[in-house]
Formats: sequence, C-alpha cells, structure tokens
Amino acid sequence: MAQVRSVLVGRLQALMRKVFGGEIDRIFVFVIGEMLWIPTSQAVVARIAPPHMRGAYIGAFGSTFAIGFALTPFVGLQVRGAAGDAAMWILFTALAVVGAAVGFVACTRAFGLTGAAEGQLEEAAVAATG
Repeated sequence: MAQVRSVLVGRLQALMRKVFGGEIDRIFVFVIGEMLWIPTSQAVVARIAPPHMRGAYIGAFGSTFAIGFALTPFVGLQVRGAAGDAAMWILFTALAVVGAAVGFVACTRAFGLTGAAEGQLEEAAVAATG
C-alpha cells in the first residue's frame, strides 16, 4: 500500500509541476514559512502583552493582516504606476527587511537571545498538557 501511495504522490507532484511549473516550489516555501510564522508570531504577541491586555493585543495583531491585504495592492500599484516595477519590488523588499528586524526585536524581547521561554505562559501550557 505504501508503494502505491508513493507512486500516486510522485505522479501528482509531476502533474503539479507540469501544470504550474516552478510556481509549486514557491508555493511550498511560502506555505512552510507561514506554518512556522503564524503560531510563533501569536506566541510572541501573547508573551509581550501585559496579562490583562492579551486579548486586545492578539486582536489588534490579527487585524494587521486584513489591513495589509487591503493596502498592499493599492500601495504597490500606486508605486508601480509612478516609478515602475523595480521601485515597487525595492519598496516591498525594504518593508520586508524592516519587518524582519522588528520581528527579531520582538522575539528577543519576548524570549531573549537564547530562545528560552520561561514564565507564566509556559507554566500554564505545561499544566494544561501535563
């Protein structure tokens, strides 16, 4: 049964590559990144927020995705129309670098440089699962 499954998966991957070309590789990388980012980012927000304000912080953080999805096409097309494709990609690259730096600062503030997580949140998680 395992051999049949691996053959089917292999054929499905070949079909996807034929239909989508190299896009499937980019989609795979994006999905893996998103799977790592979403839970980590929510943990960082919960860790940074004062205990009595966690819900508000997480709610505000969640709304940033909707704002980004709404504004990115508008801003991107405005920059592209005014300055061209290269300027648009430079802008988004610069914003991504700034976002990565802010994320790094937030993670080090929440978990320290070692990545060790200790405190009330972790104790509650251990108590709930243990």
